[in-house]
Amino acid sequence: MQLIEDVCRHSDVLGSDRREAFTRLLPYLQELPIHYKRPGQKYLQALDQTWKWVALNLCTFQVEPHKPIHLSLEKWISERLYQELEMLKQQPESDLSTPFLSDLDNFEIF
Repeated sequence: MQLIEDVCRHSDVLGSDRREAFTRLLPYLQELPIHYKRPGQKYLQALDQTWKWVALNLCTFQVEPHKPIHLSLEKWISERLYQELEMLKQQPESDLSTPFLSDLDNFEIF
């Protein structure tokens, strides 16, 4: 929870301080057993969009009552990933943009 608070302490969502704080949090988030893992470009693109959404909306996250924070985060991120996958399913293959997150070193949300 401390890492999330560190991110949210920086109100400028495009600022370097917030980006650095999120970069420290991201490895922990990526360790969560996120559901809907599927091979292919659509999954990778949906995952990329999900991480961007998480970075921008993290401060709206609320722990569910009587649930550990990691389970609440897992559910919150998994639900968003599912939504991103559903949106991509509705797009024709040719509408998919080719760039997507391939590794952490290229991760940019801001």
